[in-house]
Amino acid sequence: MGKEGVRDAIRMASLAAGSEEAFLKRPFISFWVLTMPPMRVDENTSNVLMEAARWGVPSVISSGGILGITSPMSVESALVHTHAEILACIALAQLVNPGAPVIYSSFVRGMDMKTMCVTMSSPESILMRGAMAQLGRYVGLPTQMPTNLRDGKVMDAQHGFETGMGGAVGALSTDFIIGMQQDMDLLVDFADLIYSDECMTILQRLARPMNFDDETLAYDNMVEVGHGGNFLDSEHTLDHYQDELWTPRVMERGNWENWEAKGSKDIREVCLAEARKLYEAVQDTELLPQDVRDAIDAIAAQSGDKAKNIKR
Repeated sequence: MGKEGVRDAIRMASLAAGSEEAFLKRPFISFWVLTMPPMRVDENTSNVLMEAARWGVPSVISSGGILGITSPMSVESALVHTHAEILACIALAQLVNPGAPVIYSSFVRGMDMKTMCVTMSSPESILMRGAMAQLGRYVGLPTQMPTNLRDGKVMDAQHGFETGMGGAVGALSTDFIIGMQQDMDLLVDFADLIYSDECMTILQRLARPMNFDDETLAYDNMVEVGHGGNFLDSEHTLDHYQDELWTPRVMERGNWENWEAKGSKDIREVCLAEARKLYEAVQDTELLPQDVRDAIDAIAAQSGDKAKNIKR
């Protein structure tokens, strides 16, 4: 919707925040600005970027070339022109409003030349988005990368491996990971909402820096237990096991007998049951007063009418 859409979104967000001043003090939405590889940005997108910059609301600037289609057929070359497209948009935002907040992002990806389908979780795609995150950090910007998009259609072994491969690279390279989408970014599974959340907590633990201070080195504890001792009942273990050891919410850690006793459910069955519980729990929750919701709905309806008129 261009700049009008930006203004409508800010009006709605201001209603939710209580005032325009409260929203602009700490914006909780951002605008998604996509380039048109190779090396283009359309007028509508440029208007969104400039209007968001005027208001000081963050824009996620992203370029998503496809190897051999809208990017050259090499990882290295794709990185160069994708980075250039993002920098061009960043420059435009800063010309409009120096210091305008931006987030560096990219969904540059590959393509299967046999099926002609885009590959969101190919090794090339994951590699490029990890490298793009490093480029974003190199220029000193917060980065957001879709490293957890999967090509798998259901929550099976392929889905799990793609989640782990992309997630590990993302956790160690970027600030924010986008996840949940399956089937080449075309499908969302409610069970995957729970699964992805669980995976994110694992990735947070993976990326947490080590801290070699006196408390974590626990030298006194080693001396106290001594040669051939046992740390299970030591005070240091009791104080730190909850922070040190990641504990699952839905993933299976028990023995085979315990798993069978709980119904021998696979991970999707467990996650879907949890998703249903969450859905039922929020049915009667009123997050905003009715008059605020009505005002937001009215703006959304007006925006929809504008969009229809533009298409005509």
